[in-house]
Amino acid sequence: MRTSSVGTAPGGPRSGRGRFVLAVAALAMAAACVAPARTFDDFEGKAVTSAETTASEARTAILTSSVAEGSRIPGPTASVIVAEAAVGATSARDTFASIQPPDPESDALRAELLPVLGQAADLIASMRIAARRSDAQTMAAIGAELEPVATTLERFVDDHR
Repeated sequence: MRTSSVGTAPGGPRSGRGRFVLAVAALAMAAACVAPARTFDDFEGKAVTSAETTASEARTAILTSSVAEGSRIPGPTASVIVAEAAVGATSARDTFASIQPPDPESDALRAELLPVLGQAADLIASMRIAARRSDAQTMAAIGAELEPVATTLERFVDDHR
């Protein structure tokens, strides 16, 4: 009776050493995604970057809703632009949320910014749904709601730069 030896060679993916190498590689890739913030200044810099990115995505969505309301952009184009803005805002929020605050001062900064990032990402996601439905009125209403959130993010950047 023959058994398969696929993956059982020394150092192969099913051997103890192979699993260890895969685990180390996976950890290294995960760690490379977001560098830790070891000081308040590092954490604040990452917060500013996240706020800048999200504010930019919000402004893109707001502008797109304005243009769509005036029927100056095809529905499918508006949908793609807002979908990309939603991905960018969600990514910025999730990346910032994954950073461990190094001290109590950073905890406070996180508590200040994370809800605003979440609000922006949620509004842009709602606008994406309206854009896919070619609902320019709803896009405009969401754009109006998103405006003060974008302004809050921009103020955050100015205050922490």
